[in-house]
Order: sequence, then structure tokens, then C-alpha cells
Amino acid sequence: PAGGRLSAGPRTATGLGPLDALLDGGFPRGQLVELVGPRTSGRTRVLLGTLAGVTGRGAWAALVDGTDALDPASAEALGVPLGRLLWVRCGGRLVTAWRAADVLVQSGGFEMVAIDLGDLPPWALARTPPAVFVRLQRAVERTATGLLVAGPRRVTGSLAAVAVALVPRAVHWASGGPGLLAG
Repeated sequence: PAGGRLSAGPRTATGLGPLDALLDGGFPRGQLVELVGPRTSGRTRVLLGTLAGVTGRGAWAALVDGTDALDPASAEALGVPLGRLLWVRCGGRLVTAWRAADVLVQSGGFEMVAIDLGDLPPWALARTPPAVFVRLQRAVERTATGLLVAGPRRVTGSLAAVAVALVPRAVHWASGGPGLLAG
């Protein structure tokens, strides 16, 4: 963002105060946003926290689950009322995930449409034609819906209005013995 500030407009809070402060209140709606990071980086926690905030306010959210990785019990434990979440399972078929996201964004009625790419390998993600992201970005900019793409690495290029990259924290072992985790 120019000058380090995001454009004004409605936001969807992530539920994490420091991250929301960095994002001027949360992920911008009507724009394409990417959330990336490897396993154990907190990517799924941020994704589910955002969905919990949306659905907890009584709004509707959709999760396009590219790898069928959602654990409904974990989502519920983080505050996602499952009755307000449309869960689309794609079984690792990226073409299905992109088509589902396009339909959901254009249908309206969802404050947030999230696409979880799980831990798909880079070669699978690289097969997605750039036109897919142009279409999604153009579709969402005419709506009040947030479009969040979560995965292990960036895939949308410069079409994302915001890209948040998460990294795992270092493991700290206690001194004086093997295998004692300090933090």
C-alpha cells in the first residue's frame, strides 16, 4: 500500500488485535487478500479466527476447502458457528476450488469467502492460469465481500490488495536436559 496505509473501506477483523492494527482494522472487503505461511505459522488460526468473527456477528461466510482439511471441531472450538458457514470440499481439485470461489463471490450474501489451499505443492499451485486470479479480483471488487486466499505461498501475484506472510516462531529448548520445551 502506498505510504504504508490501506485504502479506506469496510474491513473484516481477524480476531488478533496486533494484526488488525497493522491492517487498519482487518482484511479489506471488496478486494483480494492473501494469507500465506508454512505449517505451524498460524495460517489456519488466522483463517479460522477471521471466519469466527464474521459468523459470530451473524453474517455468512464460505470456506472453499481445497484439500478437505477443515476440522469442524477445531473451527467450532475457535468460535465458528458452523450453521453460518458454507463449507465447500474440493478434494484437492484446484479447478473446482477456483470455480466455487467465483460462484460464491458473484452470488452475494457472504461477508467473507475464504479459499484454503492447505499445503498443496508448489507445482500444483503454479498450474493455475493467471486469468483465474484476474477474474476473481474483478468479481470481488464489485461487492462488499472479502476474498481471502490462504496457502503455503503466494499465488495471486500483484492482484492481491494485501498479502500477509506468517512465519513459525523459533522453538526454545530448556537448558539442562534433552527434550524440555521452554517455548
